[in-house]
Amino acid sequence: MFLSQLTFDGQYHLTAYDIQEAALLSTRALVQKELNIELTGNASHFFGHGLSLKLACHSKIAHEEELKATKLIHFNLGYLPGSDKQVTTMTGTTMTALQELAPLLPQNSAITLVCYPHLEGMYYMHDIP
Repeated sequence: MFLSQLTFDGQYHLTAYDIQEAALLSTRALVQKELNIELTGNASHFFGHGLSLKLACHSKIAHEEELKATKLIHFNLGYLPGSDKQVTTMTGTTMTALQELAPLLPQNSAITLVCYPHLEGMYYMHDIP
């Protein structure tokens, strides 16, 4: 919510990606309720008020045109609470995204990762260099 609030002055744009439609619908509902705004679009792309919510894997972010002005990329890694735990972030797509994004970001940009550990995800920890 904090990052969403930064978009109101028009100086920033926030784009969120998720591979689960349920996550985008949940985020849309929360943003609309808490910030009292309307996001239009369809289940694969909601937008408005400097916000975009896109149904896509994070490994595809490097191909987005808007990346040229990006100052922060933030990953929430894991699965959507209350959803199918088999649909979760995978090491391979995360590493692809990080390797492709890092050289594309302008100077003074950042990438942050928040990892929500769960038993199923522990099996993949050895894959991360």
